[in-house]
Amino acid sequence: MFRNNNVNYKKQTTMKLKIMKPKKVFLSFLLAFICLLGYSQKPNGQTSNPNDNFKLLNDFSDEFNTGNINWSKWSKTANLPNTKAWKWDNNANAKPVNYKGERSVELTMRQNANNARDGITYFKSGCLQAIKQLPKNFVGYVESRIYGAEINSPKATGLDKYRGVCPSFWLYSKFFDNKPIGEAVYTEIDVVELQQFDFDPNGPVGHQQDLITDAESNLHLVKKASFGRDWFRPKQPKARAAQLNKYELPGKFDPTKGWHTYGCEITPTKLYFYVDGVRVGRALDNTYWSDNPMYVIASLGLRVPFVAFQGNVFEPVNPEVNPRAKKNIDEMPVSMHVDYIRVWEKNGAGNNNATNGNCSSVPVWKKSGAFSRGDKVKLNNAIYELKAGTGSCRPGGASGCSSNQWTKVSDCASNSSIINTDLGTVYPNPANTVVNVVATKGDFIRIITSVGTVVRTIKAKNSTTIIDISALPPGLYTVTITGNNKNETKQLLIQ
Repeated sequence: MFRNNNVNYKKQTTMKLKIMKPKKVFLSFLLAFICLLGYSQKPNGQTSNPNDNFKLLNDFSDEFNTGNINWSKWSKTANLPNTKAWKWDNNANAKPVNYKGERSVELTMRQNANNARDGITYFKSGCLQAIKQLPKNFVGYVESRIYGAEINSPKATGLDKYRGVCPSFWLYSKFFDNKPIGEAVYTEIDVVELQQFDFDPNGPVGHQQDLITDAESNLHLVKKASFGRDWFRPKQPKARAAQLNKYELPGKFDPTKGWHTYGCEITPTKLYFYVDGVRVGRALDNTYWSDNPMYVIASLGLRVPFVAFQGNVFEPVNPEVNPRAKKNIDEMPVSMHVDYIRVWEKNGAGNNNATNGNCSSVPVWKKSGAFSRGDKVKLNNAIYELKAGTGSCRPGGASGCSSNQWTKVSDCASNSSIINTDLGTVYPNPANTVVNVVATKGDFIRIITSVGTVVRTIKAKNSTTIIDISALPPGLYTVTITGNNKNETKQLLIQ
């Protein structure tokens, strides 16, 4: 019986191949085109190194053009974020729609029917979270195109008219509480949080109150401590300098009035944020945020007046009792829309931070050395960055002391620097405080940004000119050297 079935199967297969051959050829071309498209797509904007190549990761990317949500890629119920002030219900609050000219996914915040309490909550929302997690030490770029959620209550006054929800695109890890003391047990990268209307009493005078045109791309961290979880929130004094990133949206646009892209480039040492392809805010040091696997998620969360921030969490508010919430409750339900989510891995990154780096300008680690957080050293053909402590423990060692203090950021390049340049002309490269440029006396040296702005012009007085670049923001620059019958162009990466 088995043999006869096998023969029949072969015959049927052969017949189908003959009948369907033209269609299969077409499908093969279509599949090849789709694969090529995946490799040719690039992040929207100039990343820190324009020579980088990116590969689109299908497990985390979706154009949402099919009219259905692929729940084999996106999690409908499992492993969704733990929120106290609302619950998730993707059955009711995540659906494919045509919106403002785009096939997209609508994520809705909805009051429970008859204001019924579900536990202690009064609202449910929708989210798009990838089932798989980005691996530890991921190097690449994440991006989403989003249309904000409009609230405009005629019953409220001032900024309260627009308050209530926060469209977000973010990455987060689960809690790894079994880690040693001092390590990151939870990490979160807010690619963007919109429409928060936050008031920051510790912000610059005149800029404490956020408007609709302000956004945040912050970092959150929980470290293992002897007493349990030690939280580092971006607006806490101990975390502001390293984790807070507030900025005005380019051109002061209103995110509830149009489609816009929001992205983050993740490198072994830095995090860069982009809106509509323009770098925004400031680059943040990637000291802990590649230590854990992370989920990719777009979601619609609650904000004041439907929640109160107390005890380090958003607490639920009864919208039929709270006076401010009652004025805005008629605006519910309200929705944000997601046109696409795209995630690229940087080609050659290998998801292990082993990108080639230039060791020529990095000092060798010595046990007797005095190191500060952020210092880089080299040992055994690798570069390490100090994330905690004094650096007395040997980098790359097997001890908990070593892993608590040092994180590996790259391997040393064997024959070339991290970017294609002549180390004898512009060095060190990458650089962060000063750069040396070899030129003939009388030559003009110019440092130019990626958009063509000349930020340094110096006339060479010696064979080697030392240029202070400590005030320049990180990024890729062009260095030109012009003189008699000379017009050289080099690239310089400032970290």
